[in-house]
Amino acid sequence: MKTSGIYKIQSKTHPERIYVGSAVNINRRHNQHLRDLKHNTHHSAKLQRHFDKYGENDLIFTIIEECPVDILLIKEQYYLNLNNTYFNICKTAGNCLGRIPWNKNKTMSKKFSEKMKIASIGNKNHLGCKHSIETINQLKKRVPVNKGKTKLKKEEIIDIRIKYKPREYSLSMLAREYNVTKPTILGIIHAR
Repeated sequence: MKTSGIYKIQSKTHPERIYVGSAVNINRRHNQHLRDLKHNTHHSAKLQRHFDKYGENDLIFTIIEECPVDILLIKEQYYLNLNNTYFNICKTAGNCLGRIPWNKNKTMSKKFSEKMKIASIGNKNHLGCKHSIETINQLKKRVPVNKGKTKLKKEEIIDIRIKYKPREYSLSMLAREYNVTKPTILGIIHAR
C-alpha cells in the first residue's frame, strides 16, 4: 500500500546526523535512497560519504509522520526547521536539488550551477544561507539579457526572482502582476 508522509534517515553511530524528506510513496523513496547510495549517485554528498564509510547498517530509515499529499511540503518544512538536518543539502522543502544534473566527476554541471546562482538572486543559496549584497550584485551582472522570449525587462526579471516565495508570493500572483503566463514566470525563476 502506498503511504505518503515525512521520513528521516538517521545514523546510529552519529545520531545527530539526520536527513528529513517527504514522499508520496515512502517505500519507493526509501528504495530509491538505498539504490542511489549503493550506486554512489546519491544527491547528498554528506549522506553518500557517510554511507561509504559506515555502510547501510548504520542508517535507520523511519517514518516520522504519515500525512496527505496536499500538506507534505508544509509538514516537511516543519520537520526541517525542527531538526538539525546534517545530511540535507537544502533546508527548504520541495527544492529540486535532489535532481541536479551531475557530471562524471560527481560535481554539479557548470550550466546548472550558473542557473542555480541566477535563480537564487535575493533568496537563499543552495546551502540555505542568504547571499551577501556583494554576491547579489555580482549575480545580477550575470543575468542573461532578455532575448525577446518575454515582454519583460531585465530589472523585472530580477524583481520576479527576488519576490518569488512559494506559498507567499505565488506564480499566479507574479503572472498577474507582470501580465505574463505562469510558465513564463516558472521559466524565469528556474532560469531556463
